[in-house]
This record gives sequence, structure tokens and C-alpha cells, in this order.
Amino acid sequence: MNKTPPSVAIAIITHQQQVLMIERRVPEAGLLWTFPSGKIEPGEGPFEAAVRETQEETGIVCRAIANLGKRVHPTTQKEVHYVHCAYVSGTTQTADPAIAQGSWLPIHEAFNRTGGQLLEPLKNLLLSLQPGY
Repeated sequence: MNKTPPSVAIAIITHQQQVLMIERRVPEAGLLWTFPSGKIEPGEGPFEAAVRETQEETGIVCRAIANLGKRVHPTTQKEVHYVHCAYVSGTTQTADPAIAQGSWLPIHEAFNRTGGQLLEPLKNLLLSLQPGY
């Protein structure tokens, strides 16, 4: 029986020319540093899941503002939805034992930590936030 993997929402939270990233204790899909993300629960859409997962993983409250696109992730084969979110309140704290830390990173550092392997609309959003772009 072929069971479709659950869809995942990935939150791209931006604030003051920085982006929120998490460091996992164990790499997932080959990455140690990633954006807050998680399974879209029944009855949820990608926006709701992105906001919920961000608060659960980092303690940060955010507001979903735009759909950046979706794709089948090349490593996990899960359908992933990229959601741009705006910071609302909070400071980073990790309640999830799988996460070592949450950090606000300058845009160039986010590219370094992800190896630059980003969905084109996400890459364009991050580039547009860099000073002098």
C-alpha cells in the first residue's frame, strides 16, 4: 500500500533584515540548520501550520503573510509549502528536544547554512531583504 507522506509547512520568518532559523540536534534531509517547519495537521492549511510550528519550535509568534510556493522535497519526497511570515513577538526559546537553538541570522548567513539550495521565490525574497539589493 502506497501511503502519501504528510505535507509540511516551512515558515520563513523575517524581521529587520534577518531570518529565523533553527539548528537541529540531528540533521534532517541532510541539513543541520533549517527554517521552522512541520507536518500540516488535519483541518489546517499551510499558513496555520507554519505559525503553529514556529511557536512550538522557537517560542516566536508570527503572522503568515504570503505563500512562496510548494514543491516535492528532493530528499524527503514530502510536499512542502513555503510560507513567508512576519515576526509579531517573543524571544527564541527551544521547547522541542530535537532543536538545539533558534537564531535570527543575517540573510547571507542563512544562505551559507542552507548551502543555497532554496526554492527560487524564497531565494528572491531573501535577496530582496539584503541591504543594497
